[in-house]
Amino acid sequence: VARSVRGLRVPIAGSLAGRAMAEMRVLRGDDRSSEPGISAAIASQFDARAVLAAPLRRGAEAIGAVVVTSNRADAFDERDMATLQILAEALNLAMQRAAATHELRTSEAE
Repeated sequence: VARSVRGLRVPIAGSLAGRAMAEMRVLRGDDRSSEPGISAAIASQFDARAVLAAPLRRGAEAIGAVVVTSNRADAFDERDMATLQILAEALNLAMQRAAATHELRTSEAE
């Protein structure tokens, strides 16, 4: 069952999302009972046992993360990580395009 979590804020320090942002790569947490990097906020709110996190970027700066969870331990594999990387790259491109379009429209309005 998919749940919307748009806008959920997860602390960067001590979370898998924060590590993914710092390391600028997709990371996987296989089981929250043995992975200290899985955020307690996500784990408790969504009964998450396994987590994937990919950084979202603006240029070379991490500005957030895409996080996917499962209530099953060891739910994700290398293929899932590659898929999330592709999704994150597509989101990065979409955000860059939206920012460029906004900037162009703003400059045309002036």
